[in-house]
This record gives sequence, C-alpha cells and structure tokens, in this order.
Amino acid sequence: GHLTRRAPVMAYLLWRETRPMSTSLSRRSVLQSGAAALTLFACADKTLAKAAAASGSQSLGVYLSIDADNTITFTTPNAEMGQGTFDGLARMMAEELDADWDTLKIALSGANRAMFNPKIYGQTTGNSLAVQGFGPVVRKAGAAARQMLRQAAAARYGVPLERTQTDKGYVVIGDNRIAYGDLAEAAAQLDVPKDIALKPVKDFTLIGKPFKRKETEPKITGEAVFGIDIDLPNMAIAALAMPAQAWGTVKEPEGLEKARAQDGVKAITPVTGGYAVIAEDFWTAKTVADSLTVEADIADDQAYSTEDMAAAVQSVLTSDDAEAALYKGTKDGADLNQSRADIAQSMSKAASVKELAYSVPILAHGALEPLSATALYTGERLEMWVPTQNPAASVKTGAEVTGLDPKAVKVNRTFIGGGFGRKWNVDFVTQAAEAAKTLPGTPVKLIWTREQDTQHDFYRPIIAGALTFGLGSDGAVEAFSSTIAGQSLSRTWFAGRYNPKAPDTSLQNAPSYPFKSGHVESRAVDLPLPMGWWRSVSHMPTVFFHDSAMGELAAAARKDPFAYRLAHVTDPRAKKVVTQLRESLPAVAEGAIGIAYADCYGGHLAAAIHVSLDGEMVKLHKIWAVADVGMAVDPRNVKRQIAGGIYFGLGPALDGKITLEDGVVTRSNVHDIGALTPVGAPPIEVALIDNMEEAPAGVGEIGTPIIAPALCNAIAAAGGPRIRHLPISDTLSVQV
Repeated sequence: GHLTRRAPVMAYLLWRETRPMSTSLSRRSVLQSGAAALTLFACADKTLAKAAAASGSQSLGVYLSIDADNTITFTTPNAEMGQGTFDGLARMMAEELDADWDTLKIALSGANRAMFNPKIYGQTTGNSLAVQGFGPVVRKAGAAARQMLRQAAAARYGVPLERTQTDKGYVVIGDNRIAYGDLAEAAAQLDVPKDIALKPVKDFTLIGKPFKRKETEPKITGEAVFGIDIDLPNMAIAALAMPAQAWGTVKEPEGLEKARAQDGVKAITPVTGGYAVIAEDFWTAKTVADSLTVEADIADDQAYSTEDMAAAVQSVLTSDDAEAALYKGTKDGADLNQSRADIAQSMSKAASVKELAYSVPILAHGALEPLSATALYTGERLEMWVPTQNPAASVKTGAEVTGLDPKAVKVNRTFIGGGFGRKWNVDFVTQAAEAAKTLPGTPVKLIWTREQDTQHDFYRPIIAGALTFGLGSDGAVEAFSSTIAGQSLSRTWFAGRYNPKAPDTSLQNAPSYPFKSGHVESRAVDLPLPMGWWRSVSHMPTVFFHDSAMGELAAAARKDPFAYRLAHVTDPRAKKVVTQLRESLPAVAEGAIGIAYADCYGGHLAAAIHVSLDGEMVKLHKIWAVADVGMAVDPRNVKRQIAGGIYFGLGPALDGKITLEDGVVTRSNVHDIGALTPVGAPPIEVALIDNMEEAPAGVGEIGTPIIAPALCNAIAAAGGPRIRHLPISDTLSVQV
C-alpha cells in the first residue's frame, strides 16, 4: 500500500504549549524558556546578534529591530492573507512606540516559537485571534521599547526621564532630537520596565484612523511575493497526479517508467495522497502528471455519496443513545447547562413547543491562489517557502518527512492569496518536502491546480441540527434545546486529547441569545471525508440555525423581528447594534427585508438584506450591517473585512455545496462550488459603532455566518418558502 490521505493528518497537529503563559516581560525569558511572547530585547542566538550588529541593525527581540539609519522594522507574527493584520498589528506597536508610520517597514515572520499567541498558545493564524491575541502583546512591546529608549537618552544627557519626550522615531530633550537608531544599542542593555503604561484612546494618532495599507501597492505592482511567486536558481517544478477519490489508499499507476523517460522530467516520486512529477517547468510536469491514471482503494463501506453522508449524520442526530458533548457555561447569566431530563421538564411547562430541523452541506474553501510550496533539501537542512497559516506545523511535518531535527528546518512565510482555513492544513507542505527529498540540492516548487484543490480539499462537512423551543403564551422563548450532529474537527485534530463529553465548539457554539434555560449538545459522526477549518467554523451553522429560527418564531408570534430579538438579548451592545440597524433601514416598495443578529469573536453584528421574488428567482437588492467590534484598529479595513465576510458567506448560502459519488468529488472548480461573483453581489453598507474603549474583537470571520439567516428570513418575509436547508438553490433559483 501507498500513503493514505488521512493517515498523516495527526502529523499536522498544531504544536501547542500546554502550560499557562506568563504575561510578564523579560529580556531573555522568551527564547530561553518559551514563556510569554512579550520579550522585546532578547537575542539569545549569539550568531544572529553578531550578524545584526555587523549589519548596523540592533535586534530588539522577535518583533522589533532598529537600523543605524533609524529604519524601524516590525516583524508580524501572523500570516497576511488579505485580512489586514500585516498592517494592523504593526499599527498597534507603532502607536505605543511613537514610530514614524510613513517609514516603518513590516516583515513576515517564519516559524518562531517565541511568537505564540496568548489566546491559543500557538503561532497559527485563525479563529479571528490575531488582533485579539497579539494586539495587547505588541502594544506592550511598543510601549516598553519607547520607555527604554527614553531611559537611554536620559542617561546619555544626564537628565530625568520626565524631561524626555518622543516624536515619530526620535527622543526629544529640549532642542535635541536623538534618533531611535542612535539609542537602540544602549536601550537593549536595559531591563524591561515592570510597569508599562499604554496610551489612552484619546491620544491615539494611528489606531482608529484610516490609512492606506502598506502591502496594497506591492500587491498591485507585483512586488509582493506569494507562495506561487517563489523563483530560485535551478528550481524544478512539481505537479501532482492524484486519484479521483477524496480518500483511500493510493495505488501505483501503470506507465511510471515511460513517464519518467519523458523529456524534461527529473523525477516521479510517491508523495502523500498521490505522485509528484518533477520537471523543468510546470507545463511538462502537469502534462506528464495528467498522463498518469492514479487510483485509490476504498473499502465498499467507505465509498460514500453525499446522500450516504447526510443519512449517517441524520442517524446520529436522531438517535436516542448517541454520545453527546454538552456545552458548559452561561450566556449573560442564562443557564445553558441543563441536562436532557432537565430541559424536557422545562419544555413541559411551556405554553407551546416548536421543533425545527436545519442542515448545511459540504463546502470547499475556493481560495484564489492555488496551493503551492517550495522546498530545498540538502541532506543536512530543509528550507521551505510556504503560504501557510500554520508555520509550526510546517516545521513539524518537514522534520518528520526528512528525519531532520526541527531546528534544521526553516520556514519562510509568504503572502497568502486567500486562506479561509485551507492553508492551516499542511498537506501541500508535506508533499513539497517529500518531492524535494527526492532531489537533494535542488529547490522544488510544488503547484496544485484549482481542480485538485476543489477535489482534495479539507472540507466543511455536513452539519445538521434539531432545535426545540418552549414558548410562553406571548411567543417568547422560555426554554431552548439545540442538538447538532456532524463530523468533529476537534475529534480528528486533537484525537489524543479529545474528550467526547466536553464542549465541542468545532460543531456548535452557544446561541447569541441568553434564553432562560437551555440545553446545547453536539454529536460527532465518524465519516471518512477529509475536513478542515472553514471561515467562521461552527459559527456558520450555529448562527444559521439559531437566527433562522428566531425569524420564524417572531413571524409565528406576529412580532416585529427587531422587537422580538431585542426582547431576547440583555447585553447593551447587542441592543445597540440591533436598534441602530432598524433605524438605518429604508422602507422598500417591493419584496422584503430580512434580518439576523449574532455575537461571535468578541463582537456584535446585526445585518439585513433586501430581496424580492420574481417567480422562483431570488433577486438581491442591498445589504446593511451594523457592528460593534470594540477597538477598531483601522475602521475602513474593519468595514471591508465585515463586508468581505458577508460576501464570503453569501455565495455558499445561495449555491454552495460539494457533492460526492462513491468517494469522488463531482464538483471541479470555483464556478460550481458557490463562489460569489460580482454579478451576484448586491451593494453593501457597513456601519461601526464607536466603542474604542472596549477590547478589539475579531473581524475576519464575524460577517460570514450572519448573511444566510438574514437572507432566508428575507425570502420568507417576501412571500417565499421558509428555507431551513442550504443551499437556497436547492429550493429556488439564484444567481451567483
């Protein structure tokens, strides 16, 4: 047998630091002990320190360096895939450092164990945690650096610290302006201050202001380097021959020796999930790869169709004795911990009971940039250039493929042309390392086609839900029960630590409404479909199920949809976004407006969409959204992220699904997976509530889950059917 597609999954597990992270500052603690990634002026690697000094650059830790010419460089810990953290985190650091934003440079980081997000104890980019997690870290880093530079200047001029000020990269003492670059070496010798005061919001000059993003121009001019752009001397190109089946054990194809003899072919080697054809150029590699017929063995009971998978999910959902993971906790003081027996008792006291069933289909990611990775293996070292959301896992899989110590594996991160969770997986990195190992000393760039990415994705799986509402005589929710079933990401990725009875937030999150009594459980279904993190993860089905139901319950109770939601939330921030959305909507002459509300990723969002029906055709007219995301680092970028998230969720809601027959994905590219085009995208208007004193929320995913329930509520309000199963194109005609 050959390498299976599923067997190496556990090799991609996120490297996690399980012990609590300290948030104190120390010059040496990060690189020596792996504690909190707040250290500013640590350079434990003496070789790097000497190199920095020789180049005239003073390395001030993992985030910050200052050159002799006063060029300040911020190294961002996160991937940049369009979401704007490349600029956002640099802005937060520069605000506290008082750096000159116009001259500040930003660099992408590779894999660095010192750059651990305190929210997730890892360097991964996902779950909308970049600004939430690293934001406080880099602000403290900038503030500490500024104070130490002031201390160095005060010592040089023999004046009290209070007489020093800063101004865009300079310490100012009277008429003297001392460049940070002149002070960095002395500052690096000082102890990091224990008490670090951050700027009050009223003094911000960078945070909360609209600026042109620094990576925009190089992206337009072609100077920005994406994974697929890597070009090294004497580089070979690898294309893949992969089986039609999405899982199974890959078999050796016929005609390998003939293919190896083709002009321009350097090698053909088995890799995880298929065969890599390595040639002088992509055309040759792809042509030869296409000539190979690769198949995979799948047991008869594993040759699933989409219908088979949906039936398996429904079987677990409706089973009386299925193993369930119960949500633990409260929601704005409301109890969500009730057992099945307790919630049944609560339901028995209700004036009426409403049962509703929902489902969402399999989805692909459809990132614009095809998967690619470049690797150079020398026998002693492995260096890779990767557009990855998960650099630590890239190092781990590179070490496992080559047998090298992880310290001998270097990952250089590039810009990412769309990730959405797909590039959190490192299957393509594994394949690049496997291909490069075949040709020591030759860099090998592996390139997938979009068809391969569609048919061998790590998918968002089918998820189905059964919701029960106990209603009072006025139609208000008195008791709530939600059971959701589907393949569990947590069960797959964290198999060694997965607790089947602990909350499984890869399947379901708490409702956005603090119902008086609640029971929330998820049930994991074992299926062979490769699955991965998809933008907004479990919030997508959770918000669709819960807020579609709220729209239906409001209509059944003959209540205004805004008033009904306002009666079921207690958080003032929630009430404000719903109220402001209501006040901002115009009267419409045709069709209807549907709404939805969600709180997720630390923020609150209410959205509305105006639709009309022309027979069976759904026409989309306009979308509105009002958000409270706390501190908005760049309000313009936040609005764009929310709009982008809404559009990303709109396409799949309208027409997105992956279908299978006998384990083979029958969809092929972005044209038939529900990716939204400008033709199907209505205009959108996003408003932000000014709430800069609150901690920043995540904004990259908050918009994605809200549009499906708003759209389905609008269709029902316009006289169409009540849609509980996506995509909408299974029921009505749509245009994407």
